[in-house]
Amino acid sequence: MHRKNEYNGYLIPKDAIVIGNTWAMSRDEKIYRNPETFDPDRFLDPSVPHIPAFGWGQRVCPGLHYAQASIFITIASIFATFNITMSKDESGKDIVPTTEGVENLLI
Repeated sequence: MHRKNEYNGYLIPKDAIVIGNTWAMSRDEKIYRNPETFDPDRFLDPSVPHIPAFGWGQRVCPGLHYAQASIFITIASIFATFNITMSKDESGKDIVPTTEGVENLLI
């Protein structure tokens, strides 16, 4: 802090180091229903705020943009290189994959 400040009745002295608790922010039950449950679909709702996993503001992690670009390039390369189709059974019908029972699957 450049100067002393007060927030919700707490005095933050000049030159104090203030660190945001990302873990607590991402588990706030007022915002995230069942925060300990793996549910990436919760972020499809536009009313759910973005989790600041890479930080925020001037102190945002410079790796954020590198990570996003790397994921995009990897997925684009896979789609450009491979013809991704469903497997066929003995009779030539498509085998529809299931994700039932699969948790924490990374694609």
